[in-house]
Amino acid sequence: MVNLNMTNEIASALLTQAKNHLADGDFESAAKAARGVIALDEDNSTAMDILTASEAAIGAGEQNDEAEPPRDPELTPELESLMNEVANTTTAQGYFTIEASVQSFVINNSDNSLAVKLLTQVSSAREQYVKSKQSQSLWGDRRSSRASYYEGTGGGADKEAGCLNYGISFLLASFLGLLIQYIFRTEGWLGVGINAVIFVISIWWFFG
Repeated sequence: MVNLNMTNEIASALLTQAKNHLADGDFESAAKAARGVIALDEDNSTAMDILTASEAAIGAGEQNDEAEPPRDPELTPELESLMNEVANTTTAQGYFTIEASVQSFVINNSDNSLAVKLLTQVSSAREQYVKSKQSQSLWGDRRSSRASYYEGTGGGADKEAGCLNYGISFLLASFLGLLIQYIFRTEGWLGVGINAVIFVISIWWFFG
């Protein structure tokens, strides 16, 4: 009888521990205590419920650990910061600055393949950026030169041909000359030039 009472006291104490561990989220200890209760009282439904819940929680935790992808050991916090700077770089000076920073990192971490790859990408991106800006600058210079030419000759998109252009065009090709001058009114002396060609062809045809 004494042994039975002692067994019940031990089972009760283990059950209390199992409940406390389960409440604290210590599922390993909760499962261990619940197994102890079941070993002493195999019909204890409370201990069985605690064991089932604890094992389920332990299994879910192991699955989450397996699902988490391993972190590349070469991806150090410093290198990750450099990658973020590269992604946010939008100016030529920014590319030169970040390229120098990556070069310094590679010198100190020559065995880091990710860093070497990043340096290659930054150098390529910087070259493409510079070429793109040079191309835009060249196109802008050409447009500026063309605009200056038209301004100097009385043409351009913002300045239509004047009375002198229409007068000369009329003398060269009559009403056809006026029509041609109107069509090319924003192209400087181009309309007058076309009418001059028409005038020369007419003279050659008439006296030829």
